[in-house]
Amino acid sequence: MKKVLAILLALALVLSFTAIPVMAEVQEEDVLTSGVIAGGGSPPVIKAKWELPDDDPLTPGCQIIPPPGTWNPATGLETEGVNPLVVWAVVKDDEGIGDIMTVQNEVLEPDGTMKWQEKMTEVTDLEVIEDAKAAAVNSTQITQAQALELDAELSKGEAKIYCYEGEIDTHQPAGMYTAIVYATDKGGETSIKVSNTFEVISILAFAIDFDLVDWGPMKPLTKDQVSGNEVMEAMLNAAGQNKNPPTIKNLGNDPLTLKLKFDPMIGVVQKKVIDRFDATFLGKTREWTTTGQWVTWADKLERCHATQIDFSVTPGELVTTDTYKGKVYVTVVDP
Repeated sequence: MKKVLAILLALALVLSFTAIPVMAEVQEEDVLTSGVIAGGGSPPVIKAKWELPDDDPLTPGCQIIPPPGTWNPATGLETEGVNPLVVWAVVKDDEGIGDIMTVQNEVLEPDGTMKWQEKMTEVTDLEVIEDAKAAAVNSTQITQAQALELDAELSKGEAKIYCYEGEIDTHQPAGMYTAIVYATDKGGETSIKVSNTFEVISILAFAIDFDLVDWGPMKPLTKDQVSGNEVMEAMLNAAGQNKNPPTIKNLGNDPLTLKLKFDPMIGVVQKKVIDRFDATFLGKTREWTTTGQWVTWADKLERCHATQIDFSVTPGELVTTDTYKGKVYVTVVDP
């Protein structure tokens, strides 16, 4: 009887088990998870930091002079200028250098915009390290005494040196940048953020895509205009006489403004003179009542932008039939 009961019980259990998916709805429970990384010991310490290369050794600190962009007249294409920027940091941890987990650096543009936020890499090449420290001393970013102290700590394995290699190009604005470095250890402790500034020097550079302003047939007392556009076009005639619609491009890292001067146009045969000109830049027109004078606009052409220049001439009443030739001089100034 016990044997039969056991068989029946087993059968009942099996039937009960196999019926669950059909007859019962499985309940789902949400269970919270949590955990804490407990900081242990003291946080890492940024012993020193600096930026390289320093393009102006006579001025304390780090100055970056990015090369201007270049424009190829044959193709009409622009190449931006690029300058390396390497952020260096020496980091120590009282728990030992093996406790250092990551070293981060941030660079902020003059208006506070984040240019980058990146992890730094440990440097072990002794020659590279020595060159970097010497350059930091030469640029007064660290003292000779600091360099000797860093030498001792690095040689004893009490500190590590890190760097991050970035770039500053001509599309970045001139001005004072902020570089920030901080480190985190394996216990989750983060160092005090150490920051300083470096300067990206203002550079003025431009290109124009024309070398001839040709008004063609002109009439006395009638204004004639050559209109520009905002497209830098290739100057396909290597010998000159490129009559592209006049365009100027800012290839520097700071706003600039236009400065023009006209020489009078003089008749090749009769030597009559045309000296009434005007030009329009960024929607503002300036007139010349006396040729040979420089005229400067107050309006700024922003970095990396191109815009048109419109040139006009009004021959006087006494001009005669002739071919007239002259010059217009184009330059830019820092507003």
